[in-house]
Amino acid sequence: MDKATVVLYSGLGGIGHLTPMVQLSQLFVQHGVAVAVTLVAELGDSPLSLPGAPPFRAADLPKIVLDADDATRVFVRLFERMPEFNGILVNTYESLEARAVHALRDGACVPGRPTPPVYCVGPLVTGGGGDKHECLEWLDAQPDSSVVFLSFGSRGTLPKKQLQEIAVGLEKSEQRVLWVVPSPRSEEQNFGDPLPGPEPDLDALLPEGFLERTKHQGLVVRSWAPQVEVLGHRATGAFMPTAGGTRRWKGSRRGCRCCVGRCTRNRG
Repeated sequence: MDKATVVLYSGLGGIGHLTPMVQLSQLFVQHGVAVAVTLVAELGDSPLSLPGAPPFRAADLPKIVLDADDATRVFVRLFERMPEFNGILVNTYESLEARAVHALRDGACVPGRPTPPVYCVGPLVTGGGGDKHECLEWLDAQPDSSVVFLSFGSRGTLPKKQLQEIAVGLEKSEQRVLWVVPSPRSEEQNFGDPLPGPEPDLDALLPEGFLERTKHQGLVVRSWAPQVEVLGHRATGAFMPTAGGTRRWKGSRRGCRCCVGRCTRNRG
């Protein structure tokens, strides 16, 4: 490249998401998108071992990687071009994702090609603001470090059956909990599609009588809660997000213990 070009990779899942995708993109370029999609899809539940990431099933790759369409071509081209850049800025910090950072810096993702410098510049997260949310007033009345915060993000929607299974587990645990429940996404909706519009009907989604039985144990919030403020509250002791990098960074910055959930359709 004639001009210095630096890419900022905000990342859906931190640099741990970036490193395997950089290597997979080489497969797509070598064989073509249609052939590569077929090869990856045929692997099914077979484990993939790629630099910087623990073994995972091929079927767990983002849906956009498993579709031979124009969006996949754009997606693959982005990762394929990353080794050509003069630098890569990643919204993470090295101690959180040391294995992935080292794999990218050491050239393990693109053998035989120079890897540009990698700079960890995170965690960069937005702050809160505006009026005080009702859930913060509820937290004010709870003991220190006593509440588990469940929030799977704006795209972390679940089918009704799974919401009910989580509700049963929370009730049996008798643990204080703040739970954000968005409207469920239909099976026909994919990653990137608009989120369901109306506010979720909690009585229809959750087991009958759940809200009444647990009203002294926890609080269920529709659609959204101010994560930064909740995680910084003295009453919040643990955080259960998805594997998405942004939510993990918010929790780690605030000193919250995280139990990462892989149960959402956040990745499409």
